[in-house]
Amino acid sequence: MRVLLLESEPGVAVETETELLDAGHVVARCHEAGSAPFPCYGLTDREENGGHRCPLDEDNVDVAVVVHRTGEPAGRSATGEDGARCALRRSVPVIVAGPIEASTIADFATMVTTEGSPVAPLIDLAVAAPLARHSKVARRSLRSVLEIHGLPTDGADAEVVHTGGALRVVLRPGVPIDEKVVEVASVRAAGAVRDVDPYASGVNVVVDQPR
Repeated sequence: MRVLLLESEPGVAVETETELLDAGHVVARCHEAGSAPFPCYGLTDREENGGHRCPLDEDNVDVAVVVHRTGEPAGRSATGEDGARCALRRSVPVIVAGPIEASTIADFATMVTTEGSPVAPLIDLAVAAPLARHSKVARRSLRSVLEIHGLPTDGADAEVVHTGGALRVVLRPGVPIDEKVVEVASVRAAGAVRDVDPYASGVNVVVDQPR
């Protein structure tokens, strides 16, 4: 997995970086490790920063990890979290590691873990976790299509996950639907999800028919 690693203060994420690399993950940064978090690669001249670009623009980022330390003021808006905010805007799952009271984005994180706890085992879980906002609009879109076609909506559900820069939408109508309804539901769900996430490289829709 490609992990965007962020730290509330320079040097806080050194051990986490080693752990992620040892686990076989690729680590990306918004700026040189140990340096001030602002300005980031996305705001500096590539000829002056070693040819770097914003990781979110350059490569597919599977998950972002932001590391805090004990003793940080609660609720402080850490500049080191800026990259995590960018990741959230692009629907990349975020893991907050360390005391969550120090984080301003913990409520938006896919997962949180306490300081000193392993982060690597959470990477795959975070990537596979459904995106709540995306899933909600896909579910609403599916139920609207079913209702238009006179079909029950109580058992209809949808799940959206972020994978390799794209979005995978799984529609579960709860009742058998014909190919025409499948096509309409798929197109509308893709459009609804794209409306809330214009950054995804693609939207792939699968309809899981009941057996």
